[in-house]
Formats: sequence, C-alpha cells, structure tokens
Amino acid sequence: MNYLITGIAGFVGSSLARSILEKDADARITGIDNMSFGYRERLTDISNQIDFIEGDIVDINRLLGSRHFDTIVHCAAIAPLPECQRDSFRAISQNVAICGSIVDYALASGSRDIVFFSSGAIYEGTGEFPTTEETFISTSLVYPTTKHIAEQYFEAMCRSHDINVTAIRLFNLYGPHQDYFRKQPPLIGYLLSCLIRNEEAILFSSGEQCRDYIYIDDLLELVLLSAYKMKERKAGNRFIAVNAGSGTPVSVNEIICLLEQIAHQSLRIQRRPASQYWDKYIELFQRPITIDRGVIEREVNKHTQASVLRAEQEFGWTTKISLEAGLTACLAHASRVITK
Repeated sequence: MNYLITGIAGFVGSSLARSILEKDADARITGIDNMSFGYRERLTDISNQIDFIEGDIVDINRLLGSRHFDTIVHCAAIAPLPECQRDSFRAISQNVAICGSIVDYALASGSRDIVFFSSGAIYEGTGEFPTTEETFISTSLVYPTTKHIAEQYFEAMCRSHDINVTAIRLFNLYGPHQDYFRKQPPLIGYLLSCLIRNEEAILFSSGEQCRDYIYIDDLLELVLLSAYKMKERKAGNRFIAVNAGSGTPVSVNEIICLLEQIAHQSLRIQRRPASQYWDKYIELFQRPITIDRGVIEREVNKHTQASVLRAEQEFGWTTKISLEAGLTACLAHASRVITK
C-alpha cells in the first residue's frame, strides 16, 4: 500500500506511520506537515523509512506533483478548542477549506480513497447515550462546527465523484506520544506531567463528568481496517461516518485514581470553576463581544459515550487495550520525555 498522511508530525499521524511500517515493511509512506502543531522529533525513529515533506497542504500540488496514493489519511487540523475559538478564520481555513485541496489532489492523481479524521466533538450538547452516528448534530463551538462542515463537503464530493471517504469521529484519544507541552494539553497528558514533576494539577471540574477514551493502537487498527476495506471496493461514491471510542465512559476522578495506583504516587489537585477553563486564552474575554462562559462550562462538564456498533458491523473492529494497560504505557513513555 502507498499512503499519504497529512499532519504526519502530529500525535496521530506519526503513530499511524509507525504502525503501518510495523505491519507492512513494503508500505510506502509520504507525509506532509507544516509543523504548526507537529514535532519533528516524533519522526526521528522512522525518518529513513518515509518521505517527509515540510509544507502546507494548500500547496499540495506543488509539493507532490501527480503522485498516486492508494489511501490518503487526512489527519492535519487545528484541534485545540480555544485555539479554534480565538481565530475562527484560521480554523475554517485549516479544518474545512484545506479539505478542498485534498479532494482536488485526489481527483487529479486518481487517489480514490480518503480517511478523514473528524471528531466526536460534533455531538456537542447531545443527550443521547451511547451516541450513534445518526444523532442530530447542532454545534456551538468552532472546532466541532468545522469538522461537521468538512464531513458535509466530503459527503457531497462522494455523491458527485468516484471517491470513497471514511470519516472517523474520534472521541477522547490518548497514548504515549500525545502532546504534553502545548498551552492546554489533553487531560491525561497534563495529569502525567503533573505526576512526574510533582506539581499541583489544576482541574476545572468536580471530576465526576465522564468521557469516552480510546487508546491510540485501537484507533490505528480502525484506520487501517477502513483503508483496506475501501481498497477492496470496486467502486467509489461512498461516504461513511464511524465513531471511534471504547463505548465505555470513565470519569476524571477514576482516571486520577488509576494513575495514582500505577505510579504509586498521589496527585495534588486544586479545583476551580469549569467556566474558567479557557482563562489562559485571555483574548477570548477581552473582545467587545466575548464568548459565553456558559458554553465553556457545558463543554467541560459534558458526558460522552460512543456507540461503536457501526464500526463493529462495518469493519469487525472492537477495542482491545484496557484503560489500565494504556495508562501504564503512557506513564512509561512520559517518564522518559518529561523532565522533572
């Protein structure tokens, strides 16, 4: 198989490239990343096995010419919610408009099959649990809105062109190579950093809210299964959205308890109101028209639980990595990369 991975220096892109090479020594991988959220260090161990191109997807034709790929995996995006909220033009450009570059390139190069990383965040505000792919979508934040619009675009292009797109609606992802260092890191990465550095963790909730977490290896298996199934199809014109989650929600407090058991160490915690969670992005609250803090509070306290029935029916996929095993692997890796 010949793959193009966008955002290859990110958590998902680099992990996917590594997983493909482990499973298929003959696989060919080309990766593009503009390094706005990626780290070159994530590719150090596989740099001689991939064709890495630093650049922006808007220039994809200049960067790649007319190379054909069996599968394009589109990981590149601006994911942090407050980053999208403070610059919606940039978020729409990178998360929606850039999808046009991907499809235009696919059509011109005959690269028929696309895996697109959407997000379970598009179910924002739903009360349906487990949440199925047929759930009504009504977003209020910029990031989930961009993912929903992008899905609609891809679906329209599948109706009018001979391409296949699998949109993976990703719930809360975690794994060893996640980002520990960005301005507002994901929860598990943040908790690990606080544990290793023996720093107080500032949490903006009671910790009782539950989210659906999926380990990176389970996600990557779903990506590859969807790529293989699209390649087996004789025809295009198919769009499918599929949830990627464990199906089992877990609370923040349960994660903390399990991490403490694994690390044999207690975590010091300071709790603040959920409405203050984005206060590091002070510009959101200094505009003449500010963001509604109630929206932030609802986002922090929301419950998520994916229905994974479609993924099982379509691809024979189920998650295999327990939360304890996943957190143990994360702690081992974080202990090597986070300085005390």
